[in-house]
Amino acid sequence: MGVETAVALGFTALSATGNLLAANEQQEAAEQQARITEAESAEAARVRRIELKKFEAVQRGRFLSSGVTIEGSPLLVLEETRREGEKEVRAIRRFGAARAETFRQTGRAAALRGITGAVTAVGRGVQQTF
Repeated sequence: MGVETAVALGFTALSATGNLLAANEQQEAAEQQARITEAESAEAARVRRIELKKFEAVQRGRFLSSGVTIEGSPLLVLEETRREGEKEVRAIRRFGAARAETFRQTGRAAALRGITGAVTAVGRGVQQTF
């Protein structure tokens, strides 16, 4: 193998390595964004749950201050408020999980593009060298 061949194969290896490194960086960035999204949605759900508990306390206080006992229809209203609030919290978490999965899919696609690019670079380099 001549010097020119060795140099050409070296550049081919560098090109392939560059593709893989860039893809790895993109995948890591996508994973980091997914983790951030999950943390943000968990925090949003936690805040919403606190807001709902406060609202329930206000609702209960208004019933009691107006002389209404917390049984029958008022109790049903409180239970419905709680159920609807929990639906909201679950929706916040589901939305966050879906966004995080989208970021992860983007990262996996970048990794595949990097592998494809590396294989293509090696194939071209070998073809041009020999």
